[in-house]
Amino acid sequence: MTAGASSFVPDFRLSRCQLQLSAQMPLILTTNAKQIIAMMSQSLRTFQALLPHINHGHRDGQHHSHGSSTIRSQFLAVVDAHFDSYRQREVVVWGAGEDVVARYRERQGPGRASKTSWHRLVGREIGLSPGVDDVNAIKVVPHGNGYGILVGRHNGQLALLSGDPDKFGEEIALFSPALDVPDLEINSLDVLDISESGKRLIAVATKSSVKVYGLPEDVVANTAPLENYNLKEDGAIPRSARVGCAKWMEQGASLALSLVGCKDALRYLDLTPDGWVCHSAAKNERVRKQFDAVFDGTVCPNSLEPVYMSGSGRGTRLLLSAWRDGTIRQVLTLE
Repeated sequence: MTAGASSFVPDFRLSRCQLQLSAQMPLILTTNAKQIIAMMSQSLRTFQALLPHINHGHRDGQHHSHGSSTIRSQFLAVVDAHFDSYRQREVVVWGAGEDVVARYRERQGPGRASKTSWHRLVGREIGLSPGVDDVNAIKVVPHGNGYGILVGRHNGQLALLSGDPDKFGEEIALFSPALDVPDLEINSLDVLDISESGKRLIAVATKSSVKVYGLPEDVVANTAPLENYNLKEDGAIPRSARVGCAKWMEQGASLALSLVGCKDALRYLDLTPDGWVCHSAAKNERVRKQFDAVFDGTVCPNSLEPVYMSGSGRGTRLLLSAWRDGTIRQVLTLE
């Protein structure tokens, strides 16, 4: 087990989660909205059940209490999960400040209790600092005979860590060394599985650019990006805007982007023979009139969700997104 990594038994907090939708807010969705909302509510409740207790004085080692109640700080985290159907093993990973936390659970068969273990990579034990080195994005990816954990940090560092419980947190590959440049802050990660070749591509969104890396199969010291598209330098987005999230679409033929601080907050990067081309999502005038939708509104940056057909490995052109006006919007790109 690498320095800074450890096993632990968490102290659980079970919180009530509520998902409310105002009757005055339109819901633009052609699929069954009630089922989606129910699934979202269940996912939120499940995640809240996994959250460990965090002391209000976590950063300074102090404990603040009032009477017999300990004041807890807000726990905000990025999270990802993976289930290995062959091994019947599930893993949930999340970033807790500069730390990486994982819970493994392996099913033992009917009538037998599952085996559960917890692991933590403690950031301060490997020289990381609160805030500047916090985990902004995390992803579980297949690697070798098991899986790895992609971790993108506020300082711009992107690393592939071992997801093996016995080697949890060991560095496999470093993609982007930490540099003192504000625009390198990583906002999102998305991984594309190229079914024909078995290779995988990583889309990394920073404030002003989208970088594409190949996922290495071996241990490497540093991996350069295959593509680096700076949207501000190329004039694709205003100087005041920032990229919140990038998601693969159409088996790598395009990337959906959520933008903050500009009009046309949902855009696409299309791969053409001349390179990447950026354009805004199409606007449906009929939908605007029927639901009084504001197309120049603000999208929730991390809400982009490509919708795949069951059993399909050929990518998708269907995208769901959530907006600050309360709408959930469905966009189908044309071929």
